[in-house]
Amino acid sequence: MTAVSVGNGAATITGGGSAISYTPSENYSGETTLTYTLSDGSTATAQVSVAPVTDMPTATDGLNFTITGTSFTTYTWHRISTVTDGTTTWNLQKNAGYGADSEDLVNAIDYLFANNMGSAVEGSTTSITSSSLPTFDAKLVTGYVYLEAGQSYEFAGVVDDSGTIVIGDLATGHASWQGPTAGGDFTVTETGFYTFDLYLHNAVGVGNYNFSIVNADGSAVQLFGSLADVQDAIDSYDYLSLADFNDGDDADGNGFYGLEYGYNGTEGTGIPLTGVGANLTDTDGSESLMMTVSGLVEGATLNYDVVYADGTTGTGTAVADSSGTLTVTGGPGAVQLSYLTLDIPAGNYTVQVTATAQDGTDAPRSSSIEFTVNSAPMAGGFSAFAASTETSGADSATDPSVSSSAADSSSTVALYADTTSIWDDSALKTASHY
Repeated sequence: MTAVSVGNGAATITGGGSAISYTPSENYSGETTLTYTLSDGSTATAQVSVAPVTDMPTATDGLNFTITGTSFTTYTWHRISTVTDGTTTWNLQKNAGYGADSEDLVNAIDYLFANNMGSAVEGSTTSITSSSLPTFDAKLVTGYVYLEAGQSYEFAGVVDDSGTIVIGDLATGHASWQGPTAGGDFTVTETGFYTFDLYLHNAVGVGNYNFSIVNADGSAVQLFGSLADVQDAIDSYDYLSLADFNDGDDADGNGFYGLEYGYNGTEGTGIPLTGVGANLTDTDGSESLMMTVSGLVEGATLNYDVVYADGTTGTGTAVADSSGTLTVTGGPGAVQLSYLTLDIPAGNYTVQVTATAQDGTDAPRSSSIEFTVNSAPMAGGFSAFAASTETSGADSATDPSVSSSAADSSSTVALYADTTSIWDDSALKTASHY
């Protein structure tokens, strides 16, 4: 074969002209045709069937934390060749200019950080690349990176003389002048602020380093120099708070702070669930999208917006069933369900939103988030919420003359007095008016 072409992806001739390597376009599935030219000038075609693969959806919107001057913190120790704790000695010079071993490098700098901060020079940086690492300098670049569930990330690094990168409990890599270079990719299962540490040392001459951690599309990740910076970042989101530090099973100090979502509002007014929704990663319209919300009460109403693959939008309403669960399907071509607003009776609820994607016959994939909703009673201690049968009567505790009237022919209004209902909870039904 001398030439090959294809409409949905890229194809190259391999094996000295005896084979074709075909890579489909991202998110493509279905039939495609390869057209190839033989050495005698004749052409032929081959049909290729590409099976669908479901991408992981997300149950939260992407967060863009905008803090000016955000950077990693750096600590530098000069004239470091060996480090000892009195029992163990870590020799960063034993391989000379070829670079220290990863275990020696990490243990030595961890010891300096814990026991010899007085001699460290503290600084900050927005980059993990430098053309100058002086002889015998040991350096720690540390902080947090914000990573999102379901997303893939890549890291890479080259260094003169040695460097080790550690990202939470997710990924680690070591590079040295002798080799190899550091690199790899990983996918995050839980959104949060992950610890980041870059250990560096130069043994001979003037060294340098060039490390990176990026999203799979090449865009930069958000970085933070300290836990205080992280807290400042989320303070502008009144529905966010930091979870306890997750140190993993090894409790080695490498882990992450997850995010906890919580919402407050008043029944009958609609509580915006900002930042929560269902989003497809593959937005070409080939996948179906479904969102399930549980932990509600029967009759709770969810209003939402829909975005379709062709850019058009719509709105919808879903109502919780007797189990307190509702399901939303945006319809053909839906790629996002967002701007959720929840109408729910007074009370405290633990709610779970699950986004599920499926591409053709491939197995579905799901992502979930759990959060709290605090719905306060309306002013005056009474509130209206639709019920399935007409009800009227008096609270036996106070026994005032109280009655309710239907908003339309299919539903009536129930009255709540603080936490005591004067109606039968089993009669609760769908209502979108108050």
